Amino acid sequence: MFGMNFKKIISVILTISLISAVTFACEKAYVLEEKYYLAPNLLEMNRVQIDHNLDENEVEAFQFVRRHMSSQSGGVFTNYLDTQEVKDHATGHEVLSESMGLLMLYAVQENDKDLFDQQFTLTIRALLEPTYLVKWRIKDSDRNLSMSSASIDDLRIARALILAKELWGDEKYSVFLDKISEDMLQLNLSSGQLTNYYNHETEETGTIIDLSYLDLRTMAILSKTDSKWVRPLGHGLTTIKGGYISDTFPLYHRSYDVENEAYIKVNTINIIDSLTTMLHLSEVGELEQNSVDWLYKQLIEVGHIYIQYDVNGKQTSQLESTAAYALVARLAKAVGDQQLYKLAIAKMSLYQIKDKSSVLYGAFGDDQTLQVFSYDNLQALLAY
Repeated sequence: MFGMNFKKIISVILTISLISAVTFACEKAYVLEEKYYLAPNLLEMNRVQIDHNLDENEVEAFQFVRRHMSSQSGGVFTNYLDTQEVKDHATGHEVLSESMGLLMLYAVQENDKDLFDQQFTLTIRALLEPTYLVKWRIKDSDRNLSMSSASIDDLRIARALILAKELWGDEKYSVFLDKISEDMLQLNLSSGQLTNYYNHETEETGTIIDLSYLDLRTMAILSKTDSKWVRPLGHGLTTIKGGYISDTFPLYHRSYDVENEAYIKVNTINIIDSLTTMLHLSEVGELEQNSVDWLYKQLIEVGHIYIQYDVNGKQTSQLESTAAYALVARLAKAVGDQQLYKLAIAKMSLYQIKDKSSVLYGAFGDDQTLQVFSYDNLQALLAY
């Protein structure tokens, strides 16, 4: 009897060891180069500027955003046109944590500490107290417009704080960074994987992760000071790699169901989602060459990158997007591809309003409908 029990014990131990070894192997399947874990290297990448001839266009776009799309407290409106409606998606003069983070990144890029601190103050006012996660949207007149965070925006703000601390050495950025990192690990993970949001009102953590939310470079740097980020980083890279559609259409599925361990496959691929995922891959040296080749083909042979495709790569929309070309330009900067950068910037520049008699002069938008979106303009600024 003892011998049988002993054999069972040994068998269990071996099984546990095997499972542990497999788990360890899976988590170690993708190990990034050391440079991607270091804040100074990120700051250096953030400083890259390929074409100084674009400075005038950049100034015009920035001035429009600051003069015509900003609230009294400095928050950037979602849209130039206001609306009194509150919808599931952001509209009108709502201010997004997305915009706060993007403008913080731009402030670092321009070495503008005053601009950074203004946006940093906004993030503090938008906290999901008592946590250090940031409400994904607010208004000057209603700071409780949302009671949920968005992990992509919190990671973007974390990245901006990493860069700001590296650039200006102000310890207040480190304090906030540690807090937001700690709360994301505590509230924004499901089964060790990052998810889209945390709802403070219901105390609910999401179970879905959009692949575009997985900011690998930021998670890698956070993992150097808190090893608890190693697992979400490993899961994140594995999730993105597994979401690759095909070599003939080398983009990415949008979402992964963490709870059910399955990709949520839909017929329509949103180009902004895929390009953001590809940008995150480019920043850690993991971008597929097939994806780069596809971008070249669209820009040179097709002449356009459309906002939607089906899963076979057929366009399902005639619309294009300033932000899409801006993301391609940022991706090109990250990998040092000057030709791709110039192609993307040339397309992006077509959407900037250069008529000085227009009320939208300098903006990336539609002069006929007066539709101007913060995301397009802030991504364009980061592309310069």
